[in-house]
Amino acid sequence: RGTLLPEGDHDPAGTEEVTASFKFQICRELTGPAAHRSESWNVLAQFTMDPFEVPGAPGWVFTIEEAWLDWSTVSNPTGISFPEGYDNPALNSEGTADTWKGFFLKRLAMTTPEVLGDGTGEPFGGSVNNFIIDDGGLTFNFALTNILAINQGRIDSWAFSIDSVYMDMMENTFQRAGLGGQIGLPINGAHEFLNYGA
Repeated sequence: RGTLLPEGDHDPAGTEEVTASFKFQICRELTGPAAHRSESWNVLAQFTMDPFEVPGAPGWVFTIEEAWLDWSTVSNPTGISFPEGYDNPALNSEGTADTWKGFFLKRLAMTTPEVLGDGTGEPFGGSVNNFIIDDGGLTFNFALTNILAINQGRIDSWAFSIDSVYMDMMENTFQRAGLGGQIGLPINGAHEFLNYGA
């Protein structure tokens, strides 16, 4: 507990601890005729842990959800999702999909204390999702949420919020980016807003 604390546990006398789990799948594979048989090892490793805070920084919550190292030709990480248009030779057919190798992180996230959020009590947050490293380079989705509340943003007499910002990369190539939120027009009522996206 001197290094990491469970999410929301600020009790100096607390005894609960952050739990991390490791799972390994190791398979020995023999290929080729008996006289010239070659040996290889297939390794699939998973790491995940409970959401945690760092002592001295209460309210700053970090989450690591399902980090995988795939050095196997017989199986892939559970739940791995490749974006549309992903170009990897192993994925050209269902028969070779399990031969994909690389690193996969389902989600890495951080949220701040509410006082640093958008002013409505919702904490500011950021996350990297479906993060992939393989021979094709880096692939990921990056997102920020609860950036600016509607009661804080203003351009002249127009109220506005920034609820989310995102960016997508695929195999070291920028794909898209954008933001979304709400706009309050002067002709609208005090609590009538239009959603926008860009």
